Amino acid sequence: AYAGPASRGYIEVDVLTGDIGRVAGGGGIAEVGNLWLADLDDDATAHCLLREAARWLRLGGVNLLLAYTGAGEQREADLLHRAGFQLLSTTTREWRLP
Repeated sequence: AYAGPASRGYIEVDVLTGDIGRVAGGGGIAEVGNLWLADLDDDATAHCLLREAARWLRLGGVNLLLAYTGAGEQREADLLHRAGFQLLSTTTREWRLP
């Protein structure tokens, strides 16, 4: 997304596929691989990017879009919530050596 010559943001989405390249589970699932915004408070650009991605994904038979945030990414989680995403689960991730 551009405002004049300045980049305001971009989105990358990945359609989840099965082991032979077909869409997983009969189709319909994708994930946000990357959502970058020049300003995390720019809901208008975020919503525009998500809407456009959703439009293209629907054309490909995708009806569920997942997004992930990690610990310390509360602003990102808030942005996704304002865009209509719902929290499905939380996990604790850490590595421990024996």
